[in-house]
Amino acid sequence: MMHYWLTEKSVLHCLHPAAGKVDLKVTQSFVKISGGRVSIQANTLKRPISGCKHPASTNSKPCTLTLSVSTGYSRFIRINGKPVCLGTVNGVTDSVPPSKYQVTRPGQNFVRGI
Repeated sequence: MMHYWLTEKSVLHCLHPAAGKVDLKVTQSFVKISGGRVSIQANTLKRPISGCKHPASTNSKPCTLTLSVSTGYSRFIRINGKPVCLGTVNGVTDSVPPSKYQVTRPGQNFVRGI
């Protein structure tokens, strides 16, 4: 299945109600789609999350950081040796109990890849 490539215009959120937004940082400048730089491996790792409304208590903590990527890198397409991020990117946040984050908008709807 083909999925849209992510760009710096992409929107990613944690999965809590009133979800927090991931501050995506794109590190390459070679390839752009619709004026947005394409996101590559590691651009969604260790990124701040703002606005998560998950309640803080002795047993819980809101999302403030992305920790890992579970899926969503292209198996075939690379920029500067790193896989392109696809619209299926998701991973784990630092919330307690652990939660996930995912793409809510890829930032462009022209280029797809696997």
